[in-house]
Amino acid sequence: KASRVDKARAPATVPGQKPGIDWAALARYVSATTAQFGLLASFLYGLDHAVASLQADISTRFVALLFGFLSLRSRVFSVMDNSRPKPNKHDPVFKQRKQPWWTPPPLAFPIVWSGVAVLRALSTTIAYVASGEQFFSAPLLAMAAHLSIGDTWNTINNVEKRMGTALLGVIAVLGSAAAVAYTYYLAHPVAGALLAPTVGWIAIASLLIGEIYRLNNKDGSISLLPKKGEATAKWRVPFTSFTK
Repeated sequence: KASRVDKARAPATVPGQKPGIDWAALARYVSATTAQFGLLASFLYGLDHAVASLQADISTRFVALLFGFLSLRSRVFSVMDNSRPKPNKHDPVFKQRKQPWWTPPPLAFPIVWSGVAVLRALSTTIAYVASGEQFFSAPLLAMAAHLSIGDTWNTINNVEKRMGTALLGVIAVLGSAAAVAYTYYLAHPVAGALLAPTVGWIAIASLLIGEIYRLNNKDGSISLLPKKGEATAKWRVPFTSFTK
């Protein structure tokens, strides 16, 4: 049975030489994030066009449900495998890494992210109304970018299991979360305030990723940049998986 990751071919190196930086992996992260954002942005633009053509009234309940779904399943728009770890201590993401003593139990993560999804749904609905009921607007596009960056980070951390690169990536996730909160605040202060707990949670998660990197890299063998010969995630066709 095919694995969800492929082992890249080992590079030709002289004995004792460390593998070089995998620039192709970095390009893949950028291109996958850009492609996902483009698909999400096109989807939002298409929604506006459909609403205008049909002269339909969109209920705020639909907006909340849509962005609640996207908060949990935005990866259906991704061109890479963004599978999340199973919420138990036997999943390799938890089992094969040294964890700090204050790491939340695996079951806590889906519970917290469910709460984050509710806050994103409510805040996005407020931002949508404050932006003239336009899906293709700065606040909602900022959210689309944040979700795309987060999904690529999940590929790096949970599928490819690159702990060093995940540390760099989570900084981008945190920065994009803060940018979304600020953009939402400009649209409506309440929308920005509702995203404050999300930024706080991702900040805590960033500290956790940093501590996991420190505990597992005491010999200095884990690179911050992806290295050739490490596992790489498969490309996939968007909209083909709604469960992983």
